[in-house]
Amino acid sequence: MRQLISCHRNSYHVTVIPGYNSPLPITGITAPITLVLTRTTDTGAVVSYSKNNGALVAFSSGATLGVVNGDTLWFDVIRSAKGSSSGTITIVNQSDSNTQVSSFAYSVTHALNCQYC
Repeated sequence: MRQLISCHRNSYHVTVIPGYNSPLPITGITAPITLVLTRTTDTGAVVSYSKNNGALVAFSSGATLGVVNGDTLWFDVIRSAKGSSSGTITIVNQSDSNTQVSSFAYSVTHALNCQYC
C-alpha cells in the first residue's frame, strides 16, 4: 500500500488508498448496495471517507454507506495531536451477507514526529 503524504504545521495528514494510490472502485454490481465501514479504535486519529471525490465524512466503526456501480471511495486519516496512530479499515457488503470487500492498514504520525516534514 502506498500513501500520499502531506505535512501541515500542526498535524500530519495521510491519505490511505488501497490498491497502489488508486481509489476503491465499486464495480460489477447491478443494484445499489450498503457497505459497512469498520475500523480499529484509535482516539488519536480521525478516519474519513470520500465518495466520488465529494467532501470528507468522518466515520466511526459500524458506519453504513450506500453505493452504486461506478462509485469510488477514498479514505483519509489525520492526526492533530503529537504521537502516532495506526489501525485497520475493513469494508463489508451488508447487502451480501457481510462479505468482505476490502481491508487495509493505516499508519499516521504527527508532524512533530514526522521524518518527511
